[in-house]
Amino acid sequence: MIGNGSEMRHKRTTVSRRQLSWRLVAAALAFVPLCAISAVLDDVTVSKQDQGALIEISFSCTVRYMTHFPQETGDELRVRVKPLRACAGDPFATLGRETMRPRNGDLAKLTEVTYEGDTAGGAYLTLYFSQPVEFSVRQGGDFRSITIEVKAEPEAK
Repeated sequence: MIGNGSEMRHKRTTVSRRQLSWRLVAAALAFVPLCAISAVLDDVTVSKQDQGALIEISFSCTVRYMTHFPQETGDELRVRVKPLRACAGDPFATLGRETMRPRNGDLAKLTEVTYEGDTAGGAYLTLYFSQPVEFSVRQGGDFRSITIEVKAEPEAK
């Protein structure tokens, strides 16, 4: 038995609306990763100085430098930071992990920088160097950066 024309039109309209709904959901989900990925690390720059190199780690949110270890020399440097506000409006961004390989890292023997917001002791930056280096760490003036000075190697005699 064939239904009347109005039932068929209603069925087609319902299917069309359902298809349209799924298409809208799929389109919205396609944009979610672009909006939901909130990087804590904004940039890592390395520049040459007279007495070595300067590493500047920029954040997309405000952070406070807490402490670091080892204090002066090593091939790995752990810097404890405290995020002061949510990054880009995402309250969970500071709880993640991310790694950057700096441009010109060889100027400071720096191979990579990792932000770890999911450790039990708080948020840490870990800087990995290709060999032991001498360094000093300080808070950036804008609370959106940490600056590390790496001393040049002594000249070979």
